Amino acid sequence: AEFLAKTVAPSRIDDVRLVAGLCKCDLVTHMIKEFPSLQGVMGEEYASREGYDEEICLAIHEHYLPIRAGGQLPTSLIGALVGLADRMDTIAGCFAVGLLPSGSADPFALRRHALAIIRVLEEMQWGLSLEAFIGKALDILGEDIEFDGGLVFSAVTGFFRERYKQMALRLGYESELVESVISVGFDRIDQLQPRLGQLRKFASESEEFQAVVLTSKRVKNILKNQERPFGVDPGLFNESCESTLWMAFKALKDDIERCLENGEYYRSAMLMAGLRKPVDEFFEGVEVLTRDDMTLRQNRVGLLQHISRLFLCVADFSVFSI
Repeated sequence: AEFLAKTVAPSRIDDVRLVAGLCKCDLVTHMIKEFPSLQGVMGEEYASREGYDEEICLAIHEHYLPIRAGGQLPTSLIGALVGLADRMDTIAGCFAVGLLPSGSADPFALRRHALAIIRVLEEMQWGLSLEAFIGKALDILGEDIEFDGGLVFSAVTGFFRERYKQMALRLGYESELVESVISVGFDRIDQLQPRLGQLRKFASESEEFQAVVLTSKRVKNILKNQERPFGVDPGLFNESCESTLWMAFKALKDDIERCLENGEYYRSAMLMAGLRKPVDEFFEGVEVLTRDDMTLRQNRVGLLQHISRLFLCVADFSVFSI
């Protein structure tokens, strides 16, 4: 919780620490043993009777929110932060010791916890790194138990990605659209809904959508089995189409990255359409995977790798079927 507060509300770390220390105290009372559904509710009441500030008391209650799928979200910043930490600790801990959901069985409600984290991050619009959040939870666990950190990290991030995908599908987003977005970037939950909405608009309204998809597919196909990254040396260009594509890439790169930083995903996709003509001319003018000159081949592959990475900054358009 302190880790999250340092990013979101550094001036409230002491309050976050206090709530994190108090929020489970009511669980040992006879009241909660008799009426488990009152956990948090009684925590707020006990804290109020002990004289804690109203904001602290409310946060103790609201760190449990949402209680169920689609339920009320916390209104308290401190309660939201502590609730996020509580849920991530549960998810990371269960995955670390092998208590994973299977089929319809989810005894520790990990799916609900993951969905709650996603909803709170979306609602609060905090620029938190999900990967850093997961990593911190696993680092804390690693101080007490042994587990394969890399394996568990991949499993937890994959779990969140699948939860988000299912949520987006229930909200009516098309499967290809969701896959095109979450397959290339899932670290910032707060950016996903705007990206999905603007790219859906681009796919349904823009005449350039088909051009972007075809160009992306063409580049991706030629790069199959080319896992090693290569650089680009303009001095090795021996056809005008190579120089033209490189200059087009450089001319668009900064503008596209600026659009992405500003959340202008529709405009960034429109700009990508400007690469179709130079990409087509490049494929018509040179043999990319030439066997006559490996240096030339690697330079051309490197050029297409730069183009591919730029596409993937926006979305994986190659997953769309047209």
